[in-house]
Amino acid sequence: MRDIEFGVTFDFRNVGGDGRSLQDVYAETFELIALADELGYDHVYLTEHHFVDDGYCPSLLALAAAVAARTRRIRISSYVFLLPLHHPLRVAEDVAVVDLISGGRIELGVGAGYRREEFEAFGIPLAARRARMDEGCEILLRAWTEDHWSFDGAQFQLRDVCLRPKPVQRPHPPLLISARNDVAARRAGRFRAPLLIAPPPYVTDEQAVFDAYAESCGAPGGGAAAGEVGGAFNVIVTDDRDAYRAATSAGARHRAELYATWYGDAADIPGDAERIGSRPARRVSVLGDAETCAAALDDFLAGPIPYTRVIMAIDAAAELEAFATRVLPRYRREGSSP
Repeated sequence: MRDIEFGVTFDFRNVGGDGRSLQDVYAETFELIALADELGYDHVYLTEHHFVDDGYCPSLLALAAAVAARTRRIRISSYVFLLPLHHPLRVAEDVAVVDLISGGRIELGVGAGYRREEFEAFGIPLAARRARMDEGCEILLRAWTEDHWSFDGAQFQLRDVCLRPKPVQRPHPPLLISARNDVAARRAGRFRAPLLIAPPPYVTDEQAVFDAYAESCGAPGGGAAAGEVGGAFNVIVTDDRDAYRAATSAGARHRAELYATWYGDAADIPGDAERIGSRPARRVSVLGDAETCAAALDDFLAGPIPYTRVIMAIDAAAELEAFATRVLPRYRREGSSP
């Protein structure tokens, strides 16, 4: 039995159409994160997009600092931070500061981004994102671990850098890399970074993504030498599925339609528009009583990809408590801390 860590994502969006202000949304979401901390979840995952009408959080590291000040033990991560839209040296500084505020609990899960309007608004060519990801990851790691270093890349040129303050965590805060194709998976392998695999329908073949990662880590066909692997599988524990669907259907539909539009417009991977629009194939969530949810989660974890992190979207207190009390204990080894 491998150790499995569980985390929940929050995007601080007003998707319910219920007239709440964003100030209310923020206050309520911080309460949910504090509850997740108390209930023993391992991670909170924050996420980033820009210029979205529903208020989708555009300032992830500012939120991370606020979460750090409101929580005690939960690790603060991202799924994902759009690294090419930022100067990596400034990111390294902000992460170091949040690491100090949190007592060494920050992680940074990064992705390349894909929305053309975001890159255009910041004056960054979309074609430069791959180079900015590669150079940005290297700069982050060097800034956190080295002094008096220089960098001469296609996107960034730096001279005699000594980042202050340094992070609390040694050798550095974890850098996680998100992937939905083999190119990004190999990047994670090259940097020996934990891999975050996007869920279907946003990825065409999760196994191929993991295999590319394992090969890049030096473990072709296996994965024993690969690092941590995170995957999204939503687990909603409830004894009244109809009531839950009625309460959340508008928000779920809003999110699904928006992502289908974004990915379809970007056309990053051939067939995105058709595949994502049809919401096909593999189940990426389960809704039901504790036994139903545990069985589905067991099936997910028993698959060929050795997931070590399960990333969920649970945005109500009752469901957070239900999973933590009725399902989560099954995956804790005796004597392990929550």
